[in-house]
Amino acid sequence: LRDAGLIGIECHYGSYEQDERAGLATMARRFGLLPSGGSDYHGSYKPDVALGVGRVGIGIEDSVLDELERARPS
Repeated sequence: LRDAGLIGIECHYGSYEQDERAGLATMARRFGLLPSGGSDYHGSYKPDVALGVGRVGIGIEDSVLDELERARPS
């Protein structure tokens, strides 16, 4: 899929435990992909999910967005 344009996989997700996040990020890098993530916020119909922090306040580092921005095609 990387050859078809895939640049990353979601590794930082509120339902994943910390060790799962780390393992997925390691796997992403091994295959030349960027680890990404999100809060899983989809609007007010999920009142237990907050915009930018998800259910458990996963706190995705700014460096994740920085890498994705650098990888974005011009």
